[in-house]
Amino acid sequence: MIRLLTILTLLTYGCGQSGSGGSGLQEAYNVYFQMDHEKAYELFEAVWNDSLASGSNKAEAGRNLAKMDWMLYSDFDGAYSRFDDLIKLGEDIADSYLGLSRAKLNQEKYDDAVKAAKSALENSPSDTDRYSSEVAICTAILEKYLNEVLDNSFRESQSPDFIEGIELSKILAKKYPGDTDVGKLQLGYNLIAKNGADAFKGWMSYYRLIDPDQIEETLVSDKDKFLKSMLNYKSDTITTNESIETIVRGLAESGFYEYAAILKKLHFGDEPHKNAEVNDIVNYQSFLAKISDITLDFYHQTVAGSESRSDYEDALLQQAGQLWQQLSWPGEVPEVSREAFVDEMKKRFKVVAKLMDANGSFGLHWGHAVINKKKVIEQYGESAEFVFVAIDHMVSNGYSSWFWDGAQVGGWADDGASFLQVRSAYTSGPVRSWNRVSDPEEVKSTLEDIEKFTPEDDSIATKDPYAFLPALSKKLSYYEEKEIYDSLINAGYEGSELRLAFINTIENLTQESSIFAHEGRHAIDKKIGYSRDSEELEYTAKLSEIYFTRKPFLGFDAIMSRNIGDDTSHGQANLRVIKGVVNWMEDHQSEIVGFDTTRPTLPQLLKLTEDQLRAAVKSLDPLAKS
Repeated sequence: MIRLLTILTLLTYGCGQSGSGGSGLQEAYNVYFQMDHEKAYELFEAVWNDSLASGSNKAEAGRNLAKMDWMLYSDFDGAYSRFDDLIKLGEDIADSYLGLSRAKLNQEKYDDAVKAAKSALENSPSDTDRYSSEVAICTAILEKYLNEVLDNSFRESQSPDFIEGIELSKILAKKYPGDTDVGKLQLGYNLIAKNGADAFKGWMSYYRLIDPDQIEETLVSDKDKFLKSMLNYKSDTITTNESIETIVRGLAESGFYEYAAILKKLHFGDEPHKNAEVNDIVNYQSFLAKISDITLDFYHQTVAGSESRSDYEDALLQQAGQLWQQLSWPGEVPEVSREAFVDEMKKRFKVVAKLMDANGSFGLHWGHAVINKKKVIEQYGESAEFVFVAIDHMVSNGYSSWFWDGAQVGGWADDGASFLQVRSAYTSGPVRSWNRVSDPEEVKSTLEDIEKFTPEDDSIATKDPYAFLPALSKKLSYYEEKEIYDSLINAGYEGSELRLAFINTIENLTQESSIFAHEGRHAIDKKIGYSRDSEELEYTAKLSEIYFTRKPFLGFDAIMSRNIGDDTSHGQANLRVIKGVVNWMEDHQSEIVGFDTTRPTLPQLLKLTEDQLRAAVKSLDPLAKS
């Protein structure tokens, strides 16, 4: 049995504002996350055309419409027309230019993408917007030159825009240590520029490593040789073929197959290399590019309602067969089967792959293992061994992750004894958390939203005492993150060290609750034979997710989700947890400081102490009662 973990986050979407158009945005998002794109489009368009809607709400709706135009429907002309209207509207202009830049980049119109990103930078009101704009500029320039390497039009001369990109990447790397997007940019630019020392710094930053001693064998088997080769990779000296081959293998081992293939082409050209392993890496990267295109076509067909699973699987199998023949073998090429191919990919390239239904839609989940370790989980006197595998560099993370573009499948568990975490689902959240507490404009916006939404929470809870509450959701994350931020400052952290310490703390807390507590509970329930009902298993795991973490209110934030009460096992489990906690609060009113009996209960959740929240959750847990 496969259990899915879905990380529901909103990146470019936001969560709607109060006032005219706000309720329409809320409804549009709810429908969007049910993957009803036609209805969501209608609802966003209604806000866009609402003469009474605020400019901010209209802009948010318009950005969603433009994004759906190009991403879901491949209607780039329609998207560009919408972006023109958005820019004329004059609200949140930086976000509109960033959306335009991304659409242009998707069409490989690199110079246009850079131009739009620079316009976003000129109109950025906050540090967060400036960061996003600068990353967009760097990304578009780097993608341009990576494409030139691939089509053999790249020249060694350092053009002005490449110099601009690499200099900006240096500034970003200094300001944003531990940022995966920035680390990847730093790595890519410096591989092309033949600056191995800075390339290695980018590689380390991508994996949020501070010291080379932290590099595990599951990431790079010979870290000393990889490090030495990277440090010897310089533009003003001759790098041996052996060193280049070592870097290519190290990049591939750690999941950077595209960069590995780029480096091989830069130094050895298109002809097959004498090193069979290097050739296998290049052929595998070519395979990844092909199945990525095939999968994207299938997802577009799914949106259009014309998808064929059998045709899609046949196309993937055809590419698999071709790669099988291209790979090096010690003797004759063996017979290929689906099982043999999957096993070989796992052995050679650390592939974790599965075709499956996730959140009601069929798609491909294909990534590469970067962490593989065992851990013993103990809860309420029971224990189980738990295998944790982190996968990264996703070729695809399923249809729903693509469709949502910000919310994604965070991983899946096989039979409760192991969990495969999609690393990218966890790396961006801590960065957003950092921005939320450190960027003055983000802090101001968050506090304004909390003030606006708080009265709405009472109104919503009066109608439905167990509903998603937008203000409570923001409070749960912001107040807890602010407490962590302040504690690190009080401990003496500052500057880039403060940023990296905060990001690592949030990432560790998320892993602690959503992986080790939640998925570990699945392992325990499986071991003791507790239940085979998916809703019941998700319910007990969510209880553990709150109880067995240092920050139970952050654990509860994952329960305060838009999917409360929907027809999925996660949605039903979330509803049961919230009902249980609300009932506990009502049974213990006299013990809750400041509890107001004239108000609905759920909006008062933060009046609980951490111990009280744990007590409420423990009272619901069948394992704690046994």
